[in-house]
Amino acid sequence: MIVEEGSPFKDQLIQLLTKEYGKEREGVHVSDLLMCMREQVFRRLQPMPIDEKDLSFYALGEGAHLALERLAGKGGAVSEKVVIVNGITGTIDVFDNIPIEIKTTRSRDPTPKPFHLKQLGYYMAMTNSNVGVLLYIMMNDYERPFRFRTITMSNEELASERREIEARGRVFSEAVHAKDPFRATHVKDDPDLGWKCKRCKYRSVCWSRNN
Repeated sequence: MIVEEGSPFKDQLIQLLTKEYGKEREGVHVSDLLMCMREQVFRRLQPMPIDEKDLSFYALGEGAHLALERLAGKGGAVSEKVVIVNGITGTIDVFDNIPIEIKTTRSRDPTPKPFHLKQLGYYMAMTNSNVGVLLYIMMNDYERPFRFRTITMSNEELASERREIEARGRVFSEAVHAKDPFRATHVKDDPDLGWKCKRCKYRSVCWSRNN
């Protein structure tokens, strides 16, 4: 028996993921607005090569999502529900009269991340749902691998979220149309999202300007 490191299968998977990510994406999506809009504009205008890290994030995230989405679908829920409001598209992991978002995390801290709450809040606003659920898959907690958090928002809060979605959607669209990522906001100084800069492929060019 001969054991060798490596396999052409890795390159094949990266090529397939590149093809999947390379599909032309039009319009504005909730995922464009949640974290660093400038990074999303860069991705739209200047796509970068897919690497092993991208493949690992995709595999870990999508695998867990698909399993639970399919299971929920057997109970009558709708998985990957697409909603479009004022030209902005959102894809909800599971919709069972209320939006349910599935998140995987290596952390043992089940406290909802602000950007997870924001994403769910957007989907609640887009579906006019006062209640939504965050489902965390705790990858490093074998004793309690699932944590559920039910979120409730008032009608006024939902209206505020809708206004925010529309405002951010306009900024994103204008930046893409002008082919100018610097028209979009970034997260360099954001205490909750600044960590994204550490692994952003556009960090050098983005940080080349102060604004």
